[in-house]
Amino acid sequence: MAARVPETPRTLVGQGEPISYHTRVTKEIDYEAELAAVIGEPARHVSPDEALEYVAGYTILNDTSVRDLQLGLQVGDDEMLDWFSGKAMQRTTPVGPYVAVNEINDPQDLDITSRVDGETMQDDNTGMMIRSVADLVSFVSSRVRLEPGDILATGTPEGVGTFQDIQLNPGETVEIEVEDIGTLVNTVEEAE
Repeated sequence: MAARVPETPRTLVGQGEPISYHTRVTKEIDYEAELAAVIGEPARHVSPDEALEYVAGYTILNDTSVRDLQLGLQVGDDEMLDWFSGKAMQRTTPVGPYVAVNEINDPQDLDITSRVDGETMQDDNTGMMIRSVADLVSFVSSRVRLEPGDILATGTPEGVGTFQDIQLNPGETVEIEVEDIGTLVNTVEEAE
């Protein structure tokens, strides 16, 4: 599982709200099941040993990705990854259904699953993360001051659609389940 920076607020949608994208901008939207850490106290330059003290709780995040934009940036003769375009489209990142404050004893030992229209696509455990939640909070806090309410996506397990030649289509329902938190459910729709 790889990690990313905190989400841009206008990308977020809640439980039951549609993942809404414009087909004139993209044709390839993908799911990514992730545990998300919600910051509870300002954090700047915190060590990994103290980092979890700054986490208020955990929630679920579907870090949807616009693969044709993310993977297709051409700069001169070089093809580059465009993380911003691939991750920051308005109303494409579901988060919820709530923040688990006291339910999580170890964020590195939670089962995580994604399903599209009931078919399991990802099935793993947060113990497989490349970097721990504590390491991620420490790293990000060394770059920017984390504030209460900031959400850090922690990375996705194997099984995202792009590596299976699968993309989300209007009308499909995506479920992301994380042990001890619940299930985040959203339907895909084409934006008007």
